[in-house]
Amino acid sequence: NYVGGAVCSLTDKYKFHQCLNHLDFVPETQLIYNNIDDVVLGEGIYLLKADRLEYAKGITIVSKKEDINVKDGDKYVLQKKITNLKLIDGKRFDIRQYVIIVYDHDVIQFYLFDRFYLRKSSLHYDAASLDKAANAVNFDSKRTFSFPAKGDLYKQIMKESTEKLKIALRCLTMKNSNNIKGFHILGIDWLMDANDSLWFIEVNHRPTLVHADIITLSKLLVKTVIHRVVEPLLACRAVRSKKLILL
Repeated sequence: NYVGGAVCSLTDKYKFHQCLNHLDFVPETQLIYNNIDDVVLGEGIYLLKADRLEYAKGITIVSKKEDINVKDGDKYVLQKKITNLKLIDGKRFDIRQYVIIVYDHDVIQFYLFDRFYLRKSSLHYDAASLDKAANAVNFDSKRTFSFPAKGDLYKQIMKESTEKLKIALRCLTMKNSNNIKGFHILGIDWLMDANDSLWFIEVNHRPTLVHADIITLSKLLVKTVIHRVVEPLLACRAVRSKKLILL
C-alpha cells in the first residue's frame, strides 16, 4: 500500500467526518478536538473512536457524557449508534468492501472491487447493550464471515454502495503529482438498516487480508490489483478488469 496525504481525508476518522458529515448516509457524528465542553449527548448509545486507530482499537462505548475520556490535543469522533439494523438470524452484521486507488501517470482513479463479505456477530442483537462485542462486530472473536452470491442482496449492496461512494469521493480534495505512482487498497465498512439502506461507517487504510476465512477473496483481490496496477505501470498502458468498477 502506498500511504500518502491523498488518502487521509478518507482514512483519518476526524477528517472523514469533516468532509462527509453533511451526507445523509453518514451516521450522526460529533468531532472532538479540545472542545469536550461543547459535546452534547442525547438519548442512546455512542461510539467514541480515536482518530487513527484501526482493527476496532481505540473504540469506547458511551451513553453519558461522563463516560467520555479523551486526551487534550488528540482527535476523536463521537458516532451515534444506528439501532434499527437489518439482522441475519437475529444477529447484526457489517459489510466490508475494497476500494483500490490507482495513482496512474497523470490521474488518480478509484475502483470498487466487485467482491465483498459480511461479518456476522455470534450474539443475538440487543440494541440497548453497552457490551463492545454487541456494538462492533470486530470485537466479537466468534464472528463469522460469508460471501453473498450474486443474487438480490449482492446486487442491492453493489448498486447502492457504488452510488454513495461516488457521492462521497466528490466531497474530497485529491491531489496527484508526477512523482506519485502506485496504488492503495482501502477497506470500506458499511452497515445496513432495517429499511435496507447502507450507512457509510469508516474507511481503513490497512485492511487485513490474511484472515483465514477471507484468504480466497484476498488472493483474488491481490491478483486483480496486480493485473490493473502493476502490469500497466511496467508497460505504461491501461488494463481493464471486469472485477473492478470505476468510481
